[in-house]
Amino acid sequence: MADSPLIAAYTGDEQSNLPSAGVAALGGTHPGTTTGVTATGSGLAPIRPGGSTPAADALVQQVAQEADADASSNRANRAPIVIAGIPLGGGATEQEEDLDGGGGAHGAGIFLSRRPRILVGVSGSVATIKLTQITKLLLEFADVHIVSTKSARHFFNEAELPQQCCPVLTDEDEWRNWKAVGDPVVHIELRRWADLLLIAPLSANTLAKMANGLCDNLLTCVVRAWDSTKPVLVAPAMNTYMWESPFTSQHLTSLGKLGFVSVIEPVAKKLACGDVGHGGMASVETIVEEVRQRCVQAGLFVE
Repeated sequence: MADSPLIAAYTGDEQSNLPSAGVAALGGTHPGTTTGVTATGSGLAPIRPGGSTPAADALVQQVAQEADADASSNRANRAPIVIAGIPLGGGATEQEEDLDGGGGAHGAGIFLSRRPRILVGVSGSVATIKLTQITKLLLEFADVHIVSTKSARHFFNEAELPQQCCPVLTDEDEWRNWKAVGDPVVHIELRRWADLLLIAPLSANTLAKMANGLCDNLLTCVVRAWDSTKPVLVAPAMNTYMWESPFTSQHLTSLGKLGFVSVIEPVAKKLACGDVGHGGMASVETIVEEVRQRCVQAGLFVE
């Protein structure tokens, strides 16, 4: 199924995933440099395209195999994980939850025996007042949990949210549930639990954080630790001048390069501040329909 025209893809030129100094330190040459900086006499193998060496590849493979072996041996004893009263799994892995055991919830032709799991993130925009409407519609076909930034809490009353979505998770839950090594890490457990991440609204501030890889709150930690085989939908909402800022264009381009983030374009309307122009969050119905379509595309349920 092709992407809806309502979702914009932002792309840019490919760049090396290591700066010049980093490549030189590994014994290679940065493709973007004109001086041909190299590290000679270091004894390190030349770096290969993509930023890895044969030795590094072998080490990564070894570690992955050992981790898989450990996971297999410990899986049966894994205790159920409960965060702030919310059960987020335990026991079976994501792959073991497949109806036919066919290799992952997000592979072609694989359908789950459970409802899709949608993690909704809200950030500091007045459009967060639509959270109750969004979650009520999502709950018609999915299980939903919510992560809120500190600023977003100003715009909704948790008591008005559907009970199935509560409690809303915040930064405090990250540390309240971790006391020692071995305790659940909330942003990791949320990533494991969710099939799709929806951030609606996406404020200019959180957009900038995502584009630059910052992870200074629970929501951005989830984004930074996200599994790139799972979709992320974002619905920006901001003042017109913020939306039309060159910064915003750069940040959207950066998100496009990730390959798994799709943008639900804002609309032109009279904004809460009184300005008229683009920047208003897309309608609740549009957002929920895009989520539903992505769930179908990902094989999370049969349409």
